[in-house]
Order: sequence, then structure tokens, then C-alpha cells
Amino acid sequence: MRNVLRPRRLVVVFVQYDTQKYPDAFKRMRLYLRKYKVDMLTYVVVDNKSNSPGWYRGDGRTFFLPGDNTDREFSAWRKGVEFVKAQGVVFDVILFANDAFEAGSRSYLRNHDARWLTVKSHMLNAVVGTISTNYKDTRLLGMSARHWIKTNCFFVPKSVMDQIGDLVSIDESALGDYLPEAYPESGELFKSHAPINDVYKDYLVDWLTNRWHSKMKIHDGTWVAFRGKVKSIFNEALFSARVREKGHMILPYSVPGFFVGRIRAFLGRKKNQVRDSLARVFENGSTAN
Repeated sequence: MRNVLRPRRLVVVFVQYDTQKYPDAFKRMRLYLRKYKVDMLTYVVVDNKSNSPGWYRGDGRTFFLPGDNTDREFSAWRKGVEFVKAQGVVFDVILFANDAFEAGSRSYLRNHDARWLTVKSHMLNAVVGTISTNYKDTRLLGMSARHWIKTNCFFVPKSVMDQIGDLVSIDESALGDYLPEAYPESGELFKSHAPINDVYKDYLVDWLTNRWHSKMKIHDGTWVAFRGKVKSIFNEALFSARVREKGHMILPYSVPGFFVGRIRAFLGRKKNQVRDSLARVFENGSTAN
């Protein structure tokens, strides 16, 4: 009964792209995860700049795959999940991360008790990570894009992964419903029939041209880069929106002190009873980091 809440099998799908900017990212990820108390830890590393014709096995349960960066990290994560399924790897929780998993904030893998991150995701059927908000009524495909999980590092339980399926919501073909392939000389960046509200359009333009760390001017020479970044933002926002649409929560990394006490208090109960009780504790979790 002591282990009723502990996920036993963790898969890490890690995407690397910029080995010059983040040369030791995977090494650091493995260092942090050494303290995870799981029975089976499997790493799938997708190199989005690789020209390798196929996958190969590293040490232990570590596998290396080539990626093509078609939809940036999202298509690489898709390939990683497909590989896991094809190899028959059994898991309870997947940790998705890229080589920028430490960028922009402290590493929660290092500063939080690691076992509670996987327990929290597994037990509550929740996606766990850093939550961002734009504080605006942004809508995409009729769904709210106000809050979302930052997709540089986040946990997804198998039950949620099975329902969500593909992490790629908007591929290059679908992006054509929002943005023309060629730079619009008329100045109207988004197509008039695009399923996105004006608030979100304004937010995206303001964010990418004024507030993003790599802010850009939008013109013919930067149009491909602009479309690519918008596609990534859409995929990030829609992943969280689809999780919520399926009735699951997105929760912050931060583990309040009472969370540990609640788990211990309910150890004698069935797993679903514990989950239902603690879900009520975190029902407002999507507004905090």
C-alpha cells in the first residue's frame, strides 16, 4: 500500500536542437533525474538537426533518434512517442523537454522534490509544468488560449497522453488557414476567416515584435520565421486547451506543503479516491506558477 500512488515507469522524450547554446542540456537533465524514485526510466533523445538514417541505442535504456524539425519540438515529441509505442515501452508518465528546459526560469527538476512531480501528474491525471498567462481573452479554434503549460519541460500521464494523441495540433498545412504562405503586402497578416479572435492576433503581433527576447520586425524577409514562431505558439496553446477540453487539469510545479500531508493522510484509500479528493485542492491550480 505504501507505493499505491507512485508512478513506477517514467519515459523522458528529450529534444535537442542547439547544441552550441545548450551543450550540456541532456547531461544536466539526466543528472537531475537521478533522484527520481521510479522502477524504470527510459530516455528517448530526438536530435532535430540530425542527418542520421535511423535510431541507435546508447547506454542502458537510452535511445537516440533523428528529427527533421518540421514542427519544431512538437514533431520531434511526436516521433519520440511513436518510437516508444513501436518499441512496446510501458510507462505511467512522460516527461517532455527540450534543450532549453532551464531557459528563462530556475530548474524545477532541481529545486523541487522530484518524486512529487511525477506523483502529482500520475495521481491527478494532470499535466504538470510551468504555467504562463497573457491575461487576455485570447481564443483559438473557439477555445481559450489565456493559460498554457510552457512546453520546454512538462509531465503528462499516460491516461492523458492516450486521449490527446498527437502533440502537433497545427502543422504547416493547417497553418495556411491562419497565415498566407507569402508575406501579405496588404498588411493584413492573418486571413480574414482564420479561427482566431482579434485579441489573440493583436497579442501575437505585440509579443513577437515588442516583448519577445528575439523580437522581430515583420516583413518579407522575416515572414518564414514569423510563421514558424506563430505555429509553435499555437501548438503550445492548443495542447493545454485540448487537455482542458478532455476534462483534465494543468497544474503548476509548485507543491504546497499541505499536498504532502494530504497524500500521506490518504495512503490507505484507493487511488481514484485520493485523486478525486486532491483534485478539489488544485482546482484553481491553472492560475498559479
